[in-house]
Amino acid sequence: MNEAETSRLSPDDYGRGDSTTNLQNTNPLSRRAVMKHIVFHHSAYLEINGVQPKPVGIELHEKSAVLGRSPDCEIPLPVTEVSRHHARISYQNEEYHVEDLDSTNGTMVNGVSIKKCVLRNNDQIQIGEITIIFVEERTRQSK
Repeated sequence: MNEAETSRLSPDDYGRGDSTTNLQNTNPLSRRAVMKHIVFHHSAYLEINGVQPKPVGIELHEKSAVLGRSPDCEIPLPVTEVSRHHARISYQNEEYHVEDLDSTNGTMVNGVSIKKCVLRNNDQIQIGEITIIFVEERTRQSK
């Protein structure tokens, strides 16, 4: 197709013909699919400030962890402005997520009130007076 033919296409013509114009057939790719031949060491942890005099580090695993005032939470935060089951951190599609569990005072990430969002290295989670730093490390390993 030359330039003259391209300029005569109407919006209805897009999505027909060769696969370069048909974007409806694209598929999402996971990190694992793209980097399947590269070996990484992955670790993540939370640095919790405001519960004890010194920051507390908690390693995250690839399972969900609930943060809250209740003693049955995986990560207990015994502070009055924290709900019993305040927020959940989960690992989905090779990324960590934080989700507010309809808490009374809400959850903020980097100063923005959230319901659910993906966490990135050095994000600051604010739950009441508690500041939690999310730290994620990915290092390439030689085979």
